[in-house]
Amino acid sequence: IDGAAVFAERLRVAAADASVLVDGEKVSCTISVGVAARRADDTTAEDCLKRADRAMYRAKAHGRNRVEVDSGSDLRFG
Repeated sequence: IDGAAVFAERLRVAAADASVLVDGEKVSCTISVGVAARRADDTTAEDCLKRADRAMYRAKAHGRNRVEVDSGSDLRFG
């Protein structure tokens, strides 16, 4: 999960640093990412996706433009 969280953080930083021109105006955006690992008690991939989704909404609730990890870990980025 650490590798996935590091990748998500690199992706978050790249998105925040990027911009495009739209009708002559600079437009930028940020992303919020939720990361979760598959657990032995997951019965479907949907179980893991639900935890990642909850982590993403937690990232948005804590200020957006960040990565939240749902793994019992204290990893936080952003």
